Amino acid sequence: MSIQRPVSSIHLRLRKRIYDLFFNAHLKNNYYHQFEHFIAYMIVLNMAGLALEHIPVIYESRQHLFHLFDIFSLGVFTVEYVLRLYAAPEDPIFGAKKIPRLAFFKSPFALIDLISIAPFYLGAFFEADLRVLRVLRLLRLFKLFRAVMPAIHQFLEQNKNRSF
Repeated sequence: MSIQRPVSSIHLRLRKRIYDLFFNAHLKNNYYHQFEHFIAYMIVLNMAGLALEHIPVIYESRQHLFHLFDIFSLGVFTVEYVLRLYAAPEDPIFGAKKIPRLAFFKSPFALIDLISIAPFYLGAFFEADLRVLRVLRLLRLFKLFRAVMPAIHQFLEQNKNRSF
């Protein structure tokens, strides 16, 4: 027999508000598109940074700036992941599941997000040479699909009866 805690009304309103503000593509006048664009720009900048790290003349003199940008990016991606996990019960895709947050956690995008930020946290908490895991930062590129796929679906829907 499990004992369920009652969820406070404030908690439910906050969760719904976060979902509606940042993740609900069907609402007008929210921050969904701006948030998705910001995340997409962060991913592109991370890929550019990753490429520039392999050019010694650029990287060596600015190593501290690359590190600061990486920490800032990881903060942004971590906040995004935590907000999505928190708001998962409000998402129609996950809210219909028995355990919405677990359903979100097991989704391909969530796994990609987690794997792309995990090396930083593993390196921060465990003394080991995890530079090999930095390659997983490339998975941030797959995060772009979350922003690109809705745009592709919208484009196809708007041009359904047109020929190219």
